[in-house]
Amino acid sequence: MRKLVIGVVAAIVVIGGCAWFLGAVTGDPSPRWTQVDNERFETLQDSDMQYQYRLESYDADGAGEESVFKTERMLRDGAFLRLETLPFRGVVSWEEVSYDELPAAVQGKYERPEA
Repeated sequence: MRKLVIGVVAAIVVIGGCAWFLGAVTGDPSPRWTQVDNERFETLQDSDMQYQYRLESYDADGAGEESVFKTERMLRDGAFLRLETLPFRGVVSWEEVSYDELPAAVQGKYERPEA
């Protein structure tokens, strides 16, 4: 009986772990926001994406971390971006947004651009 219980618990742990990993790789992305700094990119030679950016990004609560992503073109310096991120894949997409579209906690990290 004890072996059966251990086997069932182990199966539940393995299945739960697989479900979590699958969700982390293919699940709903989490938004982060950043501002483009064209002094923080490198040009890639052996890639279909020519530029790689390393920018500080923030979640809706204002917690920061570095985000790394590649683009086909150089981005507009000073532009604000909304990044969609997954835990293991990193940035999966991005779009340019206005300052007013940033969450309040993120707006506090940047100066409001002059109109």
